[in-house]
Amino acid sequence: MNSLQITLIVIGLVIIGLVLLYNWWQDQQAQKRLNRHFNQSDSDPLLDGQEGFSNPRAPFQSTPQVLGRDSDGPSLGAIQADGDDGPSVSFGPALDDAATEPQMTMDSDSSPSAAPITTERAAPVSAPNAGAKQAPRNLHVVEADEPGPDPMTEAVVDLRFERPVLGRAIIEQAMRFPSADDKAIRYFAETEDGTCHAVIRPDVFYVALQIAVSMSNRLGPLQDVHWSAAMMIADELAQQFDADIEAPLFKSIEEHALGLDDLCASLDAQVGLSLLLEGPQPIKSVAEIVRKRGFVDYRQTLAWLNNQGQVCFYMLFDGLALSQVESASVERLELLLDVPNSPADRHAFGKMVGAASDLAGLLRASIVDDQNQPLERDELVTSVDEQIYDIYQRLDEVGLSAGSERARRVFS
Repeated sequence: MNSLQITLIVIGLVIIGLVLLYNWWQDQQAQKRLNRHFNQSDSDPLLDGQEGFSNPRAPFQSTPQVLGRDSDGPSLGAIQADGDDGPSVSFGPALDDAATEPQMTMDSDSSPSAAPITTERAAPVSAPNAGAKQAPRNLHVVEADEPGPDPMTEAVVDLRFERPVLGRAIIEQAMRFPSADDKAIRYFAETEDGTCHAVIRPDVFYVALQIAVSMSNRLGPLQDVHWSAAMMIADELAQQFDADIEAPLFKSIEEHALGLDDLCASLDAQVGLSLLLEGPQPIKSVAEIVRKRGFVDYRQTLAWLNNQGQVCFYMLFDGLALSQVESASVERLELLLDVPNSPADRHAFGKMVGAASDLAGLLRASIVDDQNQPLERDELVTSVDEQIYDIYQRLDEVGLSAGSERARRVFS
């Protein structure tokens, strides 16, 4: 063979290698999207709108305190929001759009003490008497119950169809893309008469679609890689439905996303308590006792609910959600209070300690810190309750009311 033939062969092999590499990369991206979609928890028809539970990710701290979102190191028992553990699409007729917080979802009182848990970017939150942190000037604070996408927490891509599209077709395509990388997506569709549907209805024709991408969560702010992923999704949907795309440049939303993330980081906190059993106990027996004392099965684990059906705090078994435990016995129970995702309560920590005390007597367990040392409760409970309630107030002041849909979007 002459040098020209050898060169052509080498070029051909390089091209084939690049094609194979590209196909492999596309495969990996598709697999990631599928995994994120199918790992979502099913909605509870009675408790829809409350959070789900993700794998625990951090160690206990040695001293009870309220910690936020900027600490170094991993976090334990981070909570994921419902509808934010990858949006779901709702089928069938929706409730009155004005009466529900928009989301296009493809769609008690007693308890242990252990140290608080931090999220992936937590830093100590200020003491109870610290002044409330105001939203950064570049952050547009709006009411959380506005119809359509939430401009405070979401960046929006608009698609306008050349001809009306049936909702069923939109749902089928949108279900493929519950998130842009690790940023949740919600979808809103517009009817021919200009009505915005937060829940897309399969038998309705729509003339436009809005793709609302979360600008912050506990993994960090929206970045250009997330926005690029969102634009790729928008482009695919535009090709599928013959639509025009209108979207802001990333630079125009970057500052807002960073400001929102800083604000959320300053107000993020999770608090934990532990019950140390005398020795390994059958997990089925322990779980049954816990249920009899007021905890209920919720998503992957057990949780304590208030009278409105909102989750106040969760329980872990040797650091795992109940459904994730593979052993037949358990030695330690942990209770987790995820402050921004729990209903505001002046005695949130005290109620969790009360529940722990009740269980401690029944299970012959000790309420301990991460060094297995007993915790003093009286002054501690009052102090932590004050810190937590201060965070609740600050969340409310900046438009991120604890337990709200908006809070669950950014504290997921």
